[in-house]
Amino acid sequence: GGAWMRAENRELIAAHGLSVWLNCDLDTLWHRVRQRSNRPLLQTADPKGTLAALLEKRNPVYALAEMNFPARQGDTIETATSRLIAAIRATEPELLEAR
Repeated sequence: GGAWMRAENRELIAAHGLSVWLNCDLDTLWHRVRQRSNRPLLQTADPKGTLAALLEKRNPVYALAEMNFPARQGDTIETATSRLIAAIRATEPELLEAR
């Protein structure tokens, strides 16, 4: 989220690992966060509108990540994790430990 917005954080991540953008649409993100009270930036009169504005501002910076990983509606955590591992294995296999 917000940590990626700082250039120095992006530089550190690039130097030590792989950056992955978990690219979610507004409805998916809203479904995930709407019931959570631990999102201080969304404590507004219009939290979904605030989330939309944050995405509009942040997505161009998120797109700087080395890997764009599109979320799929209906994916379980396990399914998404398996897809991400497969994508990393296909593009950056040296980052994964041998099984």
